[in-house]
Amino acid sequence: QPFDYAKYRREIEQQQRILDQHYRKIQNVQTPTRQTSEAEFYLGAGRRALIEKEIHSMRESI
Repeated sequence: QPFDYAKYRREIEQQQRILDQHYRKIQNVQTPTRQTSEAEFYLGAGRRALIEKEIHSMRESI
């Protein structure tokens, strides 16, 4: 069975949305409306949130 890249992308995006929602619930973050940062512009808000979450968890583990 050939690799279905479109399906893979959809699954990754769905996982990303679930992770983002879960992380927002945990952090209880109310982000004010603001200008899009350079990171968000290039990566997208969801990707940026995931990266920040990873950095945060790395800092906690130190």
